[in-house]
Amino acid sequence: MDQPSEELYSILREICPTGETVSANQPLIQMNQKNEHLILLHEGWIRVGTRSGESIVQEAPSILGEISFVAGGLATASVETASEAVISRIPFEQLNALKEEGQTFHQVFSELTRLCIQRLSGAYHQHYFALVAHDSRKADLITLVNSHKDFFGERSLVTTENTGLEIAEKTGLKVARRVRTGVLGGDQQIGALISEGLISAVIFLRDPLWAQPHSADVNALIRICELDNIPLATNLASAEAIIRQLENESHAPLRE
Repeated sequence: MDQPSEELYSILREICPTGETVSANQPLIQMNQKNEHLILLHEGWIRVGTRSGESIVQEAPSILGEISFVAGGLATASVETASEAVISRIPFEQLNALKEEGQTFHQVFSELTRLCIQRLSGAYHQHYFALVAHDSRKADLITLVNSHKDFFGERSLVTTENTGLEIAEKTGLKVARRVRTGVLGGDQQIGALISEGLISAVIFLRDPLWAQPHSADVNALIRICELDNIPLATNLASAEAIIRQLENESHAPLRE
């Protein structure tokens, strides 16, 4: 997962050494509204909602609101706590006051700009393991995940919306990133992550007996897995094979 450098985090912590405890599901930043604070996440988890309909979970330590500070304008995403969290809020005017210190402001601004670039490119995590299932196969996927909970618990999972909600509810695992449902373009969004080099493997349990309204998107996702040589499982036997292979490689990523 993308995290601020220790040096940047230390500088910002000195500016605002005290924190506040916030309960789960509380809004911190509202999309398309003015944001005037940089938020330091010291403990807990937050959930980022993007304009493309994705939901991305981040854990502490993390920094939020950096795009509003660097680029100005309205917030480009919404942020809420996904668990009880400890945060600090640093007003932008307090950060701008660092300009008098020259080198410190340059260092902070450069590091925050780096975070902006990484996050705008979608690189919230180094690699994702994609899990998708059609409605008639979701129970099979849940059984698979529960059978290999330690394996999946060590990975950053990306799922389509409904699949991710069921995984979180029925396995207790955290889903790092949820894209839209398949019919609303979720399969295309996972394909885009593959093209950016952010997916290490895909398990997509399809229903072979029923035509899907978004079959073209499904076929496109399979095609890009083939083009980029991404391990792809479309049934339980091939899914087990991918899991065993990764376990034999001591959890090393399949793609750098």
